Amino acid sequence: MDPLKLEMILKTFRTEFAGAKNDEFLSISTDSRVSQTKGLFFALTGERFDGHDFVSQAIDNGHTGIVVRKDMYEKVREKTGNKIQDVTVFTVPDTLKALGDLASAYLKSKKAKRIAITGSCGKTTTKELLASMLSVNNKVIRTEGNLNNLIGLPLTSFRVESDTDFAVLEMGMNAFGEIKRLAEISAPHIAMITNVRPAHLEGVGSIEGVLKAKWELFENSPADCICVINLGDEMIRNAAESLKRKKVTCSRETDADVMLLSEPLLQNDYTDVKLRIYGRPLSVRLPVPGLHIVENLLVAASAAVAAGLSAEEIKEGAEKLSPVKGRMNILRSGGTTIIDDSYNANPASVESALRFLSQAEVNQRIAVLADMLELGLHSAALHQKIGLLVAELKNIDALILFGREISALKEGAIKAGYPENRIFMAVSHQDAVSVVKKLVRGNSAVLIKGSHSMHMEKVVEELKAIL
Repeated sequence: MDPLKLEMILKTFRTEFAGAKNDEFLSISTDSRVSQTKGLFFALTGERFDGHDFVSQAIDNGHTGIVVRKDMYEKVREKTGNKIQDVTVFTVPDTLKALGDLASAYLKSKKAKRIAITGSCGKTTTKELLASMLSVNNKVIRTEGNLNNLIGLPLTSFRVESDTDFAVLEMGMNAFGEIKRLAEISAPHIAMITNVRPAHLEGVGSIEGVLKAKWELFENSPADCICVINLGDEMIRNAAESLKRKKVTCSRETDADVMLLSEPLLQNDYTDVKLRIYGRPLSVRLPVPGLHIVENLLVAASAAVAAGLSAEEIKEGAEKLSPVKGRMNILRSGGTTIIDDSYNANPASVESALRFLSQAEVNQRIAVLADMLELGLHSAALHQKIGLLVAELKNIDALILFGREISALKEGAIKAGYPENRIFMAVSHQDAVSVVKKLVRGNSAVLIKGSHSMHMEKVVEELKAIL
C-alpha cells in the first residue's frame, strides 16, 4: 500500500477530523488485534462483533487513525478516554460504505487497470489463470483467499501500489445489490462473468435471480468497460444480446473471439487444450486435470486479450498456473489418488467433479460428499439430482455422505437404482475418514467435496496422514 494522505480521506468522506492531525496512514485494517504502524482502523459492525467496542485495542496496537459512525462517537470517546486525543478520528454515517468509498478513491488514483470477475463456478481458478497470464510481464495484485466481499474487496484494493499494472478483483455475492456495490467500488476496465449456475439460491431465489445478481457487474461498470461474454452459457449469451458495451466473446462450441478448436486431451496431471484467438491457433498444456478447467481458460484468455496480452503471454502464464488449494488438487498416497476439491460446492461444480472421478483410470472410485449449502427451497431437489447423476455414471463404487441436507442425495441415488449398501452416512469428518479407510483398496481414487462451511479439508488432511 502507498501512503494514504489525509487530504484524500477528507475529500472522500466529506468531513472534518477530531483529535490529532496525522497527514498520512500506511495501512488499513478492520481488525483491532493486528499490530499496525500508522494504521487506519475502520470500526465495522457485524453480526457478532461491533468494531466500536475495540477502538481502544486498535489504538494500543498502533493505529493512528480511527473511522467510526457519527452516532457512536461519544460512546467511543468515553470508552477510550485520553487515548483518542492522540489519534485522528473520522466520523461517517456508515463505516462499511466509507471503507468502500475510500478504496474506490484510492484505486482510481493508481494507474493499475482493474479487472473484475464474478460467476457461479470457477471464478477463483479463472482469476488465478488470468493473474498468472498477466504476471508474465506485469506487476499484478489479485484477490487472495475469500476476500471477495464488501470488506475483502476494499482491503484487496489497498494492496495496489503506484507500480501495479493490473488489479484482478474477485466478487462474490449472497444477495441482490452486493455485486452492484462491488462494481461501483472497483469501476473496472474489464469485467467478466464466468457462468450462471444454481448457487446462492437462498439469497436470490432462482437461477434467473442468479443471473440478475451477477449481471449487476456489467450494468454498474463504467460505460467504456470491456465485457467478457461466455457464449457457452445460454443465460449469459441471451442476456448479452441487449448489452451495449464493447465485448470479447468466448465459447467451447460456437464461433467466438476466443474459442475451443478441438476436444481437450485429459491426462492424470494436466489437460491439453487447443484454442483459437482471433483466428490464431494456440496450444496450451494446463497443469490441472479435468474438463472444468477449459471454461475457466476460455474466460481468462478472453480477459487477457481485452487487457492487451499476446498469445505467447497467455500460453506462458496458463502453463505456469499454480494449483489452487482445495480445487481439484490431485494428491497421491501409495496406491490411492485423493482428488481434493474440498474448498466449496454447488450443483454444477459437484457434477463436474463427479464426472472427473468417473473418468479416472483406477480400479475403485469413492466419492465423499457433504452438503451443498445456500440453495434455499431448491436444496432437496438439487441434492437429489446429484444422486441421480451418481447412479447414471455407473462406476462410482461407494458414496460416503456427510451433513444434514445430504440425505436427499441418497434418496435420489437409490431412486435411480444405485445400490443402497454402497452408501454410507457419516456423522463426522473422522467417521467419513474411517469409512474410506475400511473401503479403499489398491489403485483407488477418492473425491472429497462439500460447501466451504462443511470443512471437508479436514477429511483431506486426515486421509493424507493415514493412506
